[in-house]
Parts: sequence; C-alpha cells; structure tokens
Amino acid sequence: MTGHSLGGGIALLASLHRSSDPIPPRAVTFCSPSTYYTAKLLGMSDTTTKGDELPNDSLQMLRAVQIKPAHDPVSGTDAPVGAVMPLLCRAQAKRKCHTLVQTMCELIATCGDSGRGIKYRVRGEKCAEVYKITNR
Repeated sequence: MTGHSLGGGIALLASLHRSSDPIPPRAVTFCSPSTYYTAKLLGMSDTTTKGDELPNDSLQMLRAVQIKPAHDPVSGTDAPVGAVMPLLCRAQAKRKCHTLVQTMCELIATCGDSGRGIKYRVRGEKCAEVYKITNR
C-alpha cells in the first residue's frame, strides 16, 4: 500500500488492520502523518506492543516505510511507526516540502536514477536540471 499525506496515514492504518492476513500488506508513505497513537485510539492493537512503549520489533515497524521530508508539518504529527527515511527539502518555500512533486525530486536527487535519465519534471523543468543530479 502507498499514499501521500492523509492517504499515507490511511495506508499505514490499513496495513496494521490487515496484519493478521496470511501475507500482511506493507506500506510505503510519502509526507504522511504517523499513526502510532491514532491506531491505539482506534483500538487497533499490534500484538507485539506492550503498554505505551514504541517497540522496535512491532509488526508495523517491520512493514512500514515513511518518507519524511524536513520541514514537513504533516509527517511530524503522532509518533512514527516503521522505518522513517528522513529526506532533505531544498525548497525555498517550506510549505512545498509537503508536496509529492518536491518529495519525488528530492528522492531522485538523494538516491540517483541508476543511469536511466530522469524524465520527471517540476513546472516544466527536469529534476535533474533543478537539482544538478548526476547519474550514479
């Protein structure tokens, strides 16, 4: 499951809700709110969670990846679950750090494109040109 912003939070909750499936779903989210305490308020339990501790080996920890750009106010809500990938945000207007377009360009700039030649564009400009991306 995947999602951006609220959709990402829902993907995290849905993956926890379906944790007893024979093949539990995984979640990868972008700029999403975290859901640890939200899940507790909704009565969703992670069988490896004890008390109010944030366990390192919880089921959701093993199945969720959250891409969290710096300066994004949404992904800073609630306590994080799963692996959190912090990401730079070089936008001059910090509100843009929440946009999926900005996040994708930052991912490409950080991780590279494996020599595929980025075609992704932001307002008519290629990410490679805006971020001076070199093929890795």
